[in-house]
Amino acid sequence: MQNRFTPSEQANRRAIRRYYRRVRRALAASVQHEHATAAAIALRRSRLWLHGATFAGYAAADGELDLQPAFAALRAGGKCVGLPVIPRLGKRLEFFEDDGRPLIAGRYGILVPPLNAAFLSLLRIDVLLMPLVAFDAHGTRLGMGGGYYDQTLAGLSPGLRPHLIGVAHACQEHAEALPREHWDIPLDGVLTEHGLRMFARDRSTIGV
Repeated sequence: MQNRFTPSEQANRRAIRRYYRRVRRALAASVQHEHATAAAIALRRSRLWLHGATFAGYAAADGELDLQPAFAALRAGGKCVGLPVIPRLGKRLEFFEDDGRPLIAGRYGILVPPLNAAFLSLLRIDVLLMPLVAFDAHGTRLGMGGGYYDQTLAGLSPGLRPHLIGVAHACQEHAEALPREHWDIPLDGVLTEHGLRMFARDRSTIGV
């Protein structure tokens, strides 16, 4: 994708967020469905599927790639699926099992599992499918700016973290290196409608 930003805009994470949020929201519903289906097939064919028993994802909003087809496939394959819940205090996400029952509105209107859903320890999660606004070829993830995932993962050593897989439409890939803060944790891979791409990491022995 051709870079559409001036040097000053390139350094401005907010400008990049605005642009890619518009890009993903502009995708037609039929295209969104195609991308969601293709991403689910790619995940099913990946080695992540073989090595992971518990996957945590997100409830799509604002044009994000919908993980519901992937969740359905995971549950059918005997995998455990979880969703994050934003706590009332602090910025560390908590995860609860999404067993297919209707979701309810949580904080900020984000859909979450029902109140009696089973709690999932972060240490139990093998693969964390993370929403993002933009990503680059180096595995840098640009989120919405709340810092929830960074805060949640900050206390875990790399060896204890789940495999961190960004999920996006391919059109959300930024042509140049995204600005990165010192607290940003790079992705192990990214899942799009084109497939699962793993980045060069010391621990990324899982391929496609």
